[in-house]
Amino acid sequence: MHILSKSIAYTFSGSRILSKASEHGLTTVKQAAYTRKKLRDSKNIDVTDRLEKVLDSPEAQRLVWHKTCNAHFTDRSKLESLQKSQAQAADSEPEASCSDTNGGHV
Repeated sequence: MHILSKSIAYTFSGSRILSKASEHGLTTVKQAAYTRKKLRDSKNIDVTDRLEKVLDSPEAQRLVWHKTCNAHFTDRSKLESLQKSQAQAADSEPEASCSDTNGGHV
């Protein structure tokens, strides 16, 4: 079962070699998927949704992926960059305030 790309025919950097998921690999992918979902990574939502359905099932042992796709998805620097961009977006949001009808704060 190939899950980190849209189809099994997908190639990245010309590589079609698929690697079987190890326990460590599954743990790493699970952590990356959790982080991406928590940070609302819209670019990878299809992947995180598919992983969420499979990772806690017995089918997870059958997962395979391209090494380059896996490396891109689990890359710590990419996850940290996503986290920083989310933090910057949160910092730039205006604060909400409540006012009464006379313009004073409640």
